[in-house]
Amino acid sequence: MKTKITWFAIAIVMAANTYSNNSNENKLKTQPTPVKESLVEKHFAKRSAQLGRKNIHSTIGGIFLDETSDLKYMPVKIQNYDWDSFQDYWVLDNQEVFSYDESERPVKIVREITRNNEFLTYEKLDYEWNKNGQIERKIISLWCEDQEIWIPDLQEVYEYDKFDNLINETHSQWSSQLNDWEPYYKYNINYTFTDFCEPLVAEAYYWSAFAGDMWLPSWRIELDYYRDQSLHSRTFSIPSVLSFEYDYREEYFYNDDKEISKVVIYSPTPKGWNPEYKITDIDWYNYQEEQLNSFVFWTYFGWSGHEDDKNPEWLKEYKAILEYHPELHSEVLYMEEFYCTWEERWFPFYRERTVFNEYLFNTGFYMEFFWDNWTTDIAITRDGEFDTDGKPLDIRTSLFDSWNGGKWENISRRTFEYKEIEIPTSSPVFNAPEELAKVFPNPAVNQISIASENNGQELTVRIFNLAGQLLQSREFSAFSGQIQMDISSLPSGIYLVDLTSGTRKQVIKVMKK
Repeated sequence: MKTKITWFAIAIVMAANTYSNNSNENKLKTQPTPVKESLVEKHFAKRSAQLGRKNIHSTIGGIFLDETSDLKYMPVKIQNYDWDSFQDYWVLDNQEVFSYDESERPVKIVREITRNNEFLTYEKLDYEWNKNGQIERKIISLWCEDQEIWIPDLQEVYEYDKFDNLINETHSQWSSQLNDWEPYYKYNINYTFTDFCEPLVAEAYYWSAFAGDMWLPSWRIELDYYRDQSLHSRTFSIPSVLSFEYDYREEYFYNDDKEISKVVIYSPTPKGWNPEYKITDIDWYNYQEEQLNSFVFWTYFGWSGHEDDKNPEWLKEYKAILEYHPELHSEVLYMEEFYCTWEERWFPFYRERTVFNEYLFNTGFYMEFFWDNWTTDIAITRDGEFDTDGKPLDIRTSLFDSWNGGKWENISRRTFEYKEIEIPTSSPVFNAPEELAKVFPNPAVNQISIASENNGQELTVRIFNLAGQLLQSREFSAFSGQIQMDISSLPSGIYLVDLTSGTRKQVIKVMKK
């Protein structure tokens, strides 16, 4: 039996900050942008996950098993089953009942557990959102059967600056003695911005009631820029007693198209910064979305920081190759090849595959190594029954781990119930007769891209919420290529992107994280 609320992880993802990012085409940036995850961070994280299998199940869970994508279908009820391996059948464990606001964001989730084939109310999670679609407060409460009341248990409160950057986070537990919330953890982020609204310094501190009631350093990032305002370097620092010390530094280089073409990673020494790794031969799939086609990773071999090091040299370590879903524009393949110096060629070594079905539902994730052929190391699948609209009805999850007997195990089962959504007559209609353009990524965070191969067509793009309210509109007399629309100001939820060209119409449902 799961005794703690599983959807608390969902809350974290659903509460992802809707930071303002680059504005629309030909529009000046007027708000600072926060520090984003760097190119190096993304791929160091991926590589450290597969090297040494550190916390492999947690890694897989973070990538795949959090099931946050299920919320985009707006279920009103999800029933969760556990697998009884002794009797070989699914056992109903609990159910979650969802309530949403007018922007299709969850505002309450009540969890009921099973006892003697009956559902008993157990706990609930309440959300409060601000006008910009950011989470302001989450509260977990426990149901007291004797008094028939909800008793507060845990609370998280989030504060943002005028530019919608998260600056304070406070975790508290309810004190029956004080009859109030008692903080046990706080998190604070301070930003300094350039005059052209890019981050210059970001540093974070945390406070813990269990650490002497004092603020302690967490991390610090310093950035500097070239004259054309493109990023030159990022310097990362980690805690050192009550201050920070340098950890590593990234330096960026650009090609003639002003796209990042090389990154060099340095380590600190008493004499200064010395190179340790570099990423070269960077080929981009979509530069605006920071999606790569391929790159080569090098190690500075033979250097240890000592004066007696002789002739250190750069050695190719691996080449990464990536592929993306043609409609979702999300990653479906990450593959690494290692370089054999004596044969002077690349050999396949490792890959990650993500699989989607015809409804664009994520049905599988595979981590594989190349021996005689591709051999599965660990994998997880989610598949089952869907309705005619592609919404999941009965989804079963299985896990394969080569280090645990090399067999498939049933992990979880979820069944879904939905409320019929009535679209007002003022809203656009579905079932477009033909495709006018593609809209991606979906789900999206700060912006969506609209691309069409029908050059020169007249095109009107309108964004509606599910209540039929028009939120954005743009018209093009001769649309061609690709444009971006800023949706960072929209609350998290489901939206309808209406594309109209003459008498032709296409409507695409898009999820805003």
